[in-house]
Amino acid sequence: MRRASNNRRLGEVFATKSHLKIFLPQHKQICDSSANMHPLLHTKENIGCEEVIALLDECHARGFLAKATGGCNDIKREVTKCLRAERIERTKRNREEAIANRREMKRLFQEIDQNS
Repeated sequence: MRRASNNRRLGEVFATKSHLKIFLPQHKQICDSSANMHPLLHTKENIGCEEVIALLDECHARGFLAKATGGCNDIKREVTKCLRAERIERTKRNREEAIANRREMKRLFQEIDQNS
């Protein structure tokens, strides 16, 4: 196997004190396994899902086996359902605001046209 410039073999998996790292040839860098693979769940838009998200975080904190054997899958499905419901509600509110803004804009333009 070819050696990279930092004396790591391409695709080599190696451990540090806290987690695994992989040297990826296409990126010519070391990818850290502790990096988040999903967007942040704890945001102001997801306040209604905090309890379920906390349960998922607790499940993931139990370790690799809990995640690898599917022990967190049911909780993950609940998080997905909750986040979807929050997104649908947020979309509905945004749409209603946009319609109200359009009506107001149309009214203002009509008023400007009448005064011109």
